[in-house]
Amino acid sequence: MKKTLLLIFACLIGFSTIAAAKEIALEKVNLTGRPFMQAFEYRASSRNFTDKSFDITTLSELLWAAGGVNRPNGGRTYPTAMDAREIEIYVFDKTGAYLYDPENTKLVSVAGGDKRADTGVQDFVAKASINLVYVSDFSKLKGSDDNQKMVLSAISAGAITQNVALYCASRGLGNVVRASFDGDKLSKILKLGNTKRVVIVQSAGYTNIF
Repeated sequence: MKKTLLLIFACLIGFSTIAAAKEIALEKVNLTGRPFMQAFEYRASSRNFTDKSFDITTLSELLWAAGGVNRPNGGRTYPTAMDAREIEIYVFDKTGAYLYDPENTKLVSVAGGDKRADTGVQDFVAKASINLVYVSDFSKLKGSDDNQKMVLSAISAGAITQNVALYCASRGLGNVVRASFDGDKLSKILKLGNTKRVVIVQSAGYTNIF
């Protein structure tokens, strides 16, 4: 009986440690998959997601494709005006919301709990494996007014969404870019400061299409 109680206690300690983790280490990416031109052939929008989570390898690769570091000088996989790197990528999954840290290849917890439904108004967003929220930090774009900053941020975010779409096509996954979201709600969840704006949102996950 004692041994059983000790085992249960040890398991509970282990579970609480995992649940309280503030960071998730990501893997080094594997640069193989469908040929590049074939990825264009399969690139499409999808809204019929199944409620299946990504494994750490898929998540790592998708995020690196989205906005990872691909050069020794810290350059990213997407174009950014004046190398401002103003776009922050937030990941919403079943366990919570996280900020992608591309320089240290990890996710940093921002909010706990399943908040996927809060990333949009359509029903399917609550089932997608992940929802990506692209946020621009206007303070990194110098010498521009807010309208120009949003245009520059939209160009960067648009490139990121296409990176994700092509990665999904290469792996037989679905994705869709969405402009229907509550920016104020997302700003509160992510605790965004006054210089940050939600630009666009993208869902990605397993579907029955491929």
